[in-house]
Amino acid sequence: MAQYFHGVIDPENTDGTELADMLSLTAAAILSTHSGTSAPTYAVAGALWLDTTTSTAWAMKLFDGSDWNTIYTINPATGTVSIAGLTVGAVGNSLMAAATRADALAALGIGGGELLAGVSGSGSVTTGNWIDEVIQTMTFTAKGYVTLLTVHGAMRHTGSAVLSQLRTRFYIPTTGQQPQNATAGQLDQHIYAPYAMIFPLGTTPGATYTVQQLFSNLNQNSFATCYGAMYAHAF
Repeated sequence: MAQYFHGVIDPENTDGTELADMLSLTAAAILSTHSGTSAPTYAVAGALWLDTTTSTAWAMKLFDGSDWNTIYTINPATGTVSIAGLTVGAVGNSLMAAATRADALAALGIGGGELLAGVSGSGSVTTGNWIDEVIQTMTFTAKGYVTLLTVHGAMRHTGSAVLSQLRTRFYIPTTGQQPQNATAGQLDQHIYAPYAMIFPLGTTPGATYTVQQLFSNLNQNSFATCYGAMYAHAF
């Protein structure tokens, strides 16, 4: 406890030693913000007081002329500060509690570009008339509110027809989204048609999503070999 107020100093009746004592006690009170378990009796409006009644939650208070209002509390052992009357919500609490950059990004729903999943493979498409055939499936757990899907692929027509039309699409069954066209190309026999596509997908952090890569073939009598790869990056 360090509370003191010297009152009015009478230079006619205060010697140097007494003045030095007064100034020392005043300095101790100011430097400790008049700390103690009871409020300073000499306070005026605008005065600050560090209430040390609770050992794990010292309270900084402001006197408004009639009441002491708590500004914040602090645990002197841990340094944890709680601001009175401040509502930050779940995201704000998680952000303030974040110990690392990754934790802070996660609290904000930002993935930081982390690779969440990736698949690659090949398959064959023999059915025509734009009927999709699933070549591969990828599942990932979202880290942020946006996930970037990168889809790569190539198609090779090996049928007997001189000209055929092939396309590649990907589908997100867990969100009910319709297939997204990656490309639709004219292919001569034995010609590869490479493509690449980046698609931003709105996601919920912690939720799991499934993405399918599909290829389709227009010519009923043709045959195609398909090569594809998909990657999901947190954004």
